[in-house]
Amino acid sequence: RRGAEQLAERWEVFSAAARALTAHPDPEHLHRTRIAGKKLRYLVELLEGCGLPGADAILKWVRKVQTAFGDWLDEGMLKGALVAMIPDQLDKGRILLTLIQQSDRRAQKLLTASLARLTDPEMDRVNALIATEIARLQG
Repeated sequence: RRGAEQLAERWEVFSAAARALTAHPDPEHLHRTRIAGKKLRYLVELLEGCGLPGADAILKWVRKVQTAFGDWLDEGMLKGALVAMIPDQLDKGRILLTLIQQSDRRAQKLLTASLARLTDPEMDRVNALIATEIARLQG
């Protein structure tokens, strides 16, 4: 029963963070969602080791979401590195500006893709699967 309570709680925290991120796609909300996703993943990995039947499908989805967030964050890190180079590379300013603009466009696409993972029908399927697994754990 404790596993059911923890799974329900972690899913609710993740879902709430995901809704907040969808409404406010900024670094603070992304960080909260990533942390909630990690805690959910760790618990499901533990429950998978205990034989939870739906764990594999849940983990696949959570990992896809985490990868999408990671790609978005990586693009932001690239932009930060490019911006930091500007003072040292003033003679190459146009090239850096072009790279920064390209990074911004990629980041926007990655953000859109990341947020889509939180609102696609697959999340509804995972939500239903988690409800099933919670009921199974409550036995």
